Amino acid sequence: MRTNNSLIGSVASMLLLSAFSPSDARALEQVYAAFEKDGKPTMIYRPKSTPRFNRKYDLTVGILPVQDRRVMNFYWYKDDLFEEPIPLGFGDILYNELRSSQLFKKVKRINSPLPSNSDNTALQAYKEKHGVDMVISADLVAFNMLREKAGKMTTGVQTGAVVAAPTRVMIDIAIFAQLIHLESGTLIWADLVERRGQAFALMGVLAPEEVGSLTRQTLSFVFGDLKMLLSAGGKIMVKR
Repeated sequence: MRTNNSLIGSVASMLLLSAFSPSDARALEQVYAAFEKDGKPTMIYRPKSTPRFNRKYDLTVGILPVQDRRVMNFYWYKDDLFEEPIPLGFGDILYNELRSSQLFKKVKRINSPLPSNSDNTALQAYKEKHGVDMVISADLVAFNMLREKAGKMTTGVQTGAVVAAPTRVMIDIAIFAQLIHLESGTLIWADLVERRGQAFALMGVLAPEEVGSLTRQTLSFVFGDLKMLLSAGGKIMVKR
């Protein structure tokens, strides 16, 4: 994460924590204790084989490193609750999803950023150096877990036992992606893709693997939307 974003996230987390009630603090400790006890889940999943897309771009596309533009960590001040560093995990999923989609002739990973001087000469040199016709850049805008009470505590009519209200756990994910044709310097497609996944924790805390499962499901929806938008938007281009 960039320094400015990290600083903003830290300040925001401190402000949130300063407003914590004792019950909030206990819930936070329970979440972290579960991850320490049971281990970290993975973000990575196998892309679905359907739907299959027709090849829209008969060209080679390069996947640039995912840029972390979030202002908040995954959950309060924690950002390392997964096996993979979050931007790297997103990059792996983006590569796997696009490679399996068959939308492009070939998909490659590129570690070098686009030249800051993005005139035609610089872009052509970048194209020749990396052997790609197009690039996809992706900014991670949101990747956060939120929790809130869903309803109120109830009391059993016969037993008198107090039943706590379930907790709604939400995973918010948003990425802004762009597809750029290097030879012409044309922005072929750009869009914001966002999804919210949710589940209910009867005991107030989802187990780490439940958080992982919900996260992977939400990620699959995000990248499913991304592939649909790439297939429907932009323009058909063929290699000359």
